[in-house]
Amino acid sequence: MLGIFTATELQVPGIPPFAPAVVQVVAWRASDGSSFEAANHPGGHIGQSLLLNLVLGDVQLPSGISTPLYGLQSFSLHVVVPEPSVFALGLLGGSLLALGRRRHWHWARGAVKLTPALP
Repeated sequence: MLGIFTATELQVPGIPPFAPAVVQVVAWRASDGSSFEAANHPGGHIGQSLLLNLVLGDVQLPSGISTPLYGLQSFSLHVVVPEPSVFALGLLGGSLLALGRRRHWHWARGAVKLTPALP
C-alpha cells in the first residue's frame, strides 16, 4: 500500500518560523490505534522515517508555500515485537549455563582415568 501526504501545513511546537528543526515522519495502521503511540504495542504495525533536518518556512520559498520534505526516504511498516523481560533473559542465561556445566561435568568425568600410585 502506498502512503500519500495531503497538502496540510503543520506547525512544529516550540520552533519559531524560519528556524532549523529536526523532524520525523511516522505512520501506523489505522486499525491498530488512533495515534502512533497507541499503535506502538505488540502486534501493532508502525513505521518511521529517518530524521530530517529542515528550515521551517524557508525564506527562499514564495510566501504561502510550505517547506518541502527534502531528504525523505521510503520506509515501510513493521510489526512491533515485544522485547523479552530481564527475568526471561536471566532464566535463559541460567539454563544455558547449567546445560554447559552439565556437559562439561560429563566430559570431565569420562576423561579422568584413575591409576594406582606406585609405592
